[in-house]
Amino acid sequence: VELANSMIEFAALSKTTMSVPQQVTEIVATYFGDYSNSSIHTFSSGVGLEVIDLHKKNSSTRYYMQQFNVDSGLITELFFCINKASIEICYGDLISQPAFIEEKQLQKFKFAYMIPPFGMKATVQQEGMIENDPYGRFNYFGKPSKSHLDLGYLVSGLNALSEDGKGAFLLPIGALFRSGMDQEIRER
Repeated sequence: VELANSMIEFAALSKTTMSVPQQVTEIVATYFGDYSNSSIHTFSSGVGLEVIDLHKKNSSTRYYMQQFNVDSGLITELFFCINKASIEICYGDLISQPAFIEEKQLQKFKFAYMIPPFGMKATVQQEGMIENDPYGRFNYFGKPSKSHLDLGYLVSGLNALSEDGKGAFLLPIGALFRSGMDQEIRER
């Protein structure tokens, strides 16, 4: 318990992590409905506390997380170990290095719950992947703005969903109002 409290304090102090109010995760769990014995794909710029909250509501779910920040990911792994939750964590950027690939295709999941980093601008590597994505993630929805990648993460998450999948994405409010490419993605 002391270790868990210390990790929470570290996460709260870290500028590279984001925490989500438990009420938001409760809304997501209600929206997902029965997610027992399912797989949830998650990308987090935090330490995974929101996913632990989902696990506490249904412990038979398997989580597949791509973590942007190694330090946050290590804390996430400890949280999952303490809570006896099943998780596979891969490190790297979801846009430029999607981790869950099966037979040269994106692995499909029944659920996706993602909290991308807010205010992130595209790097040269991300721009290259968006232009020449071998998985076709940006073909239908469109290419996200280079100055705001949040909808790029949303599109990546949507493409990882199975036909009958459900996704929940926590995005900054600007994602609802920006014009240009972002407006086109929203319309689709």
